[in-house]
This record gives sequence, structure tokens and C-alpha cells, in this order.
Amino acid sequence: MPQMAPLPWISLLMLTICTLLFITTIIFFSFKEGMNKTYKTSQKKFFIKW
Repeated sequence: MPQMAPLPWISLLMLTICTLLFITTIIFFSFKEGMNKTYKTSQKKFFIKW
């Protein structure tokens, strides 16, 4: 039994790391997309002013 005890902790840790990486990637890509959209719209507004 003592040999089997660490396994759930390792799997839980790996699952947590994978989930955090997945969430971070999603947030990063959505943020990048949002920044691109705002940059394009601000460029359009800037060109309209001129």
C-alpha cells in the first residue's frame, strides 16, 4: 500500500499542471486576438481622423 500512495498525488499534480497550461494558453490566445482587434479598430479610427 505505501508504494501506491504517491501515485494519486503525481497524477493529480500532472492534471493540475496540464489544466493550468491549457487555461493559460486559451487566455493568451484570446487576449492576443482581442489586442489585434482593438489595434485594427484603433488604426481605422486613426485613419478616419486623418
